[in-house]
Amino acid sequence: MVMLLASAILHAQSWEACGTPNLTGATAEYPLLATDPAGVAHLVFSDGRHGGRASLYRLQGNTWIPAGPAGFSSAAAVQRSDVAFTADGQPFVIVTTDEDDSGEYALEVYTLTNGKWTDVSPPVDRGTGIDPKIGFANGFVYIAFMEPSTNGWGLSVMRYSAGGWSYVGEAGFGPAFSYPAGFTFRNGQPCVAFPDSEHDYRGSVMTFNGTEWVYLGDPGFTSPSADAVLWLNLELSTSGTPYVAFTDKATLGINTMRFVGGRWERVGGVNFAKGFWTDLAFDGDDAYLAFQDLNALDGASVMRFRGSGWEYVGAGPNLTGRPAYAQSLTISHDLAQLAFTDPDNRRGATVMKFSLNPPSDEDDDSDDDEEGNGEDDDDDNGDEDEGNGNGDDDDDDDDDEQDDDDDEDEQDTDDFPTYDRDGDGVRNGADNCPDTANPAQADSDCDSVGDDCDVCPGIDDRVDHNRDGIPDCTQVLAYDDYIDDWKCGKPKQEKITVLHIPSGDLTKAKEKCISVSALRAHLGHGDVIGATGTCD
Repeated sequence: MVMLLASAILHAQSWEACGTPNLTGATAEYPLLATDPAGVAHLVFSDGRHGGRASLYRLQGNTWIPAGPAGFSSAAAVQRSDVAFTADGQPFVIVTTDEDDSGEYALEVYTLTNGKWTDVSPPVDRGTGIDPKIGFANGFVYIAFMEPSTNGWGLSVMRYSAGGWSYVGEAGFGPAFSYPAGFTFRNGQPCVAFPDSEHDYRGSVMTFNGTEWVYLGDPGFTSPSADAVLWLNLELSTSGTPYVAFTDKATLGINTMRFVGGRWERVGGVNFAKGFWTDLAFDGDDAYLAFQDLNALDGASVMRFRGSGWEYVGAGPNLTGRPAYAQSLTISHDLAQLAFTDPDNRRGATVMKFSLNPPSDEDDDSDDDEEGNGEDDDDDNGDEDEGNGNGDDDDDDDDDEQDDDDDEDEQDTDDFPTYDRDGDGVRNGADNCPDTANPAQADSDCDSVGDDCDVCPGIDDRVDHNRDGIPDCTQVLAYDDYIDDWKCGKPKQEKITVLHIPSGDLTKAKEKCISVSALRAHLGHGDVIGATGTCD
């Protein structure tokens, strides 16, 4: 109990917003954070503003801006993405797409040069690429993915150079139906973690020894702490020790292990937390773990291991006080940053930050003592006991008034429905753009979403007929999944109304009745799906 209280005091500071919540104002699925060699944070995700194509944003000051053109992938419906940087900071992004919802994933790789995205995808067949990974080591870009092989489906790792792509070792190595859940480099060689089908889908790690792929430690080493594993994650500490984190499928308990002395050993207790979307990061040899916390309203939590046990980072579990998923954690220059899909902010991407080296409270107290050694020491100490701490000779009424104001401010900050997050003078509960300052609250299409953050201008953003949490105006769905008011033409023609917006100019927008098969192309040109309504 004493250790828990000490940890709570140590991490009493709170996580802060890093940029605007829902940084694009639209849906953002599977956000993944990474930092370039200069320590600049980047975020890659499936961008609802661009039909689910991939976008990469970077942090400039406290604002997220596109790195190159947004929505750059050729295919929509991005399922997973990852990003890595060369030594000079050039980004490479890998994505998998399932544009026709067939379950056969296409693999695409892009790099940003001279402000433009270039397709450098490897020559692999459609049907590959479930949960792909990308990394950089020894002057080369590497990718890991699953593809058809002689044993059904296997792991493959490829390396990119000026001459193109080449396999690292055998293509389709490892047990059947294994996908790269984790990917890193140890001693300059790639390592892959995966649920091992030959060991009841327990976790295994394989590494390339320069000639062939071999197991790192025992295969299926997560037994007996887990049956099948979910959300298997692999990272190296700063000193080069491999760590894995995973969820036990049977109990949904979270566990971590590390490879020391030729074997895998437990880090912390069995099932020390409960959740999904585990993601490891390191500050030196201190391990940090982000996850969706099933014991805390399905919110985002971050814990740290410093040799004795896992402790929460920040004021406690669920750092936002609301649900979150698809957590991605990165640490650089004493700053932890966490990205997640934010269901309470239109399923957009939100990023939070936390200083790992904040100013010392002892230093602050020492400075106060040095400044307060004058005649009013007794009064100063009295004020500090009451929580004022300003050293003034205010009367008790002023102190009480100040304390009341402080309490009110603290309540407003923690209470998301009433706090004015964007500072436009309209509280969140009444703000039609709670994350974008719009004091006028203009809402031209009367859908209760302000013009300044409207996902689909002119169309009712609230329409979600298939109840997936994503506005239907941004999605290519089956004909029957759209509301009747958006259907047009004869029933057998399966046509849907779109709002055609030439060059993004809403003053020239007009409705068109098009075939469902043409919807994706119109979304790619900036049109939105749906019929315009009228304000009552």
